[in-house]
Amino acid sequence: MYCFYMWAATQIILESFPISSSGHSALLAFWCPLPHYLLMAKPFITYVNYALHMPTAIIICLFFIREWSFPFIHFRRCWKIILKISGLTALASMVTVVGYGITSLIQKIMLPLPISFAITGVILLSLRWCPRGDAKWNTPKAIVLGVIQAFAFVPGISRLACTYVASRWMGISVRRAFQISLLIQWPLILSASIYSCILLRTSMSELLNIPFVWVMLSACVIAYAGLYLVSKMVKKKILWWWGAYMLLPITVSLITGVLHA
Repeated sequence: MYCFYMWAATQIILESFPISSSGHSALLAFWCPLPHYLLMAKPFITYVNYALHMPTAIIICLFFIREWSFPFIHFRRCWKIILKISGLTALASMVTVVGYGITSLIQKIMLPLPISFAITGVILLSLRWCPRGDAKWNTPKAIVLGVIQAFAFVPGISRLACTYVASRWMGISVRRAFQISLLIQWPLILSASIYSCILLRTSMSELLNIPFVWVMLSACVIAYAGLYLVSKMVKKKILWWWGAYMLLPITVSLITGVLHA
């Protein structure tokens, strides 16, 4: 079960970083295989994967609690802003769902991990040349981000990296782009995790043992610290450094592919 704990912790922690948690989890599953009976129960492990997004949804809320709660505290003055942001977030999420449904119909896009990691690396490195700007978030931009977010479901392609970099190239400011990239994924991961927890309610007793709870709590603390680190790198405009880091998972995935063959 130790490999399962590591896999679960990796999913939670790396959601805070623009490096693709799904891609890294796939690599970890090769080097530290999950228990055979879990792999055989594919729907079960898939629902567990979705349920593990619940900590991420909570961490994002806690991280932005001051900024996101302000408009609701001053609802009379900010109700128009709340409606606009909620509408754009819902639009981006719906476009993502539709886009993901289309890719699922085409047998799901499965790029080789080295290529997916390389795409994430190139995307992040492009931040070095992003123009400055303070453009507003509007309907066309929400649709574009929704499409990009759907594409980022491919393992190895980071959803955070894609949406943040796309926002920056569309002229949105650094701070706002970071918030938007996390905001538009929040309803999706929250919905998926709640739905999965409901389906797994009869199996929760098998998962919620003391070691697993401690692993999850530790992973959440690290994930929050990781999100704080990423926010600081965003502020200093050095998030592109993660593009250089992507050389590591590219190399490991190439080695893994050779061994697997």
